[in-house]
Amino acid sequence: MEYAYDLIVVNPYAETVYSIHTRKNVNVGILSLASYIDHKGYNVKILDYGTDKKFLEKLNDFLKNNPTKILAASSTSCFSHRTLKGIVQKVNLPEKGVLIVGGQHVIGLGKRIFKEMPELQYACFNEGESTLLHILEHFDDNFHNAPGLTHRKGSVLNTNPPRALSFEEMGTLNYKLYPNYQNIKIGRAHV
Repeated sequence: MEYAYDLIVVNPYAETVYSIHTRKNVNVGILSLASYIDHKGYNVKILDYGTDKKFLEKLNDFLKNNPTKILAASSTSCFSHRTLKGIVQKVNLPEKGVLIVGGQHVIGLGKRIFKEMPELQYACFNEGESTLLHILEHFDDNFHNAPGLTHRKGSVLNTNPPRALSFEEMGTLNYKLYPNYQNIKIGRAHV
């Protein structure tokens, strides 16, 4: 199968009335993931649906026309928990496509997220850069030993030890990967 993207990283809709949490802000976690994988030569796309209630329909439309190997969905707060669950239950990936969830909210829930989302197969409870790179490097082989990956095998959850990356390995953030990056804010400063 030919893939349009090696990795798509999604910032799902955040169900909050606090616009300061979602509008014109960058999810630095997904930008870091995307930048690292991009620096390694893979084709990466960030989709930021933080303020879009129709994100799931738009995500599936995008995936229909742009098949991807890995869809990584981030959940940085409880405001995106229900929408993350919607991705896990309703996203349409190619047959061999992989959906992995991560982010601060997922880390906080720990293995409980697999009970709440029985369809979920993969999660990262650590920084996901080394996890995603390993999966991409071994996509056609057995990638289940990826560092930091928790995966379901039947009713058993297996968790691999994480691999931390140094600042030098991480590289720099590539803001051009972030949608509409000219209008986002980091703290109080414009990028």
